[in-house]
Amino acid sequence: MKFAGIILAAALFAAQPVWALTAPELKEMLDTNQDVTVIDIRPNVLYRQGHIQGAINIPASVLAKKRLPKFNLAVVCGDGIRTDLAQKAADILNRDKGISARILDGGYAAWDCSGRTTTASKGIKKSHMPMVSYSDLIEMAGSGTDMVLVDLRTPSTDMTDLSQTFPGVRVIPMPDKTQIFAQDPDQLYILIGDGTGKAGETAVKMNEAGFNRVAVLAGGEVSLSRKGAPGYEILTTTGTVEKKE
Repeated sequence: MKFAGIILAAALFAAQPVWALTAPELKEMLDTNQDVTVIDIRPNVLYRQGHIQGAINIPASVLAKKRLPKFNLAVVCGDGIRTDLAQKAADILNRDKGISARILDGGYAAWDCSGRTTTASKGIKKSHMPMVSYSDLIEMAGSGTDMVLVDLRTPSTDMTDLSQTFPGVRVIPMPDKTQIFAQDPDQLYILIGDGTGKAGETAVKMNEAGFNRVAVLAGGEVSLSRKGAPGYEILTTTGTVEKKE
């Protein structure tokens, strides 16, 4: 009985899935002046480029260290790619009895691509290609992030087996354009290439077609074969990759 009690207690204190709000639901709450605070957990450099009006910026990396006021309802706004970070942020907020936290489904990407008001400058927007590192992808898979890996690598006998490296994650092998654009545009896609730029080009085309949650694995197959060892390092705030031997 004592052992069963320990299991029950662990279950009660384990992180629970957090309800998500859609962009239209959040817009209605803001338009009707409901008591809601939007917390943008993206890096400050991305927040300054554009954010939901009225949102406050507390990057995910420092959220746990912050002493926060008693928000009635807080909506966590991530980048739409690292949904695991948004979940962790909401879990941290929900530990405070004065805060009830939810997650913005699709993050800032979903809000922005739906044409809703942001603080970003008007006119042509500077292109920003979200990228994830090997360690990011391992964490995302381990946390159960709902995503699809799009395999754009040139087939070879020694390339990494994605289904073994990321068990349980759906993989679309070497799709043609018809297969890609027939997918759900609201799904999260991680494109994996050979490091030749093909993944980036495909991501741009997907964005233009209305897919707003697309990211590229930095280094592609090289990063996979090295298991994230020094050689490729992602600079997530700028969307560029610095090679380090």
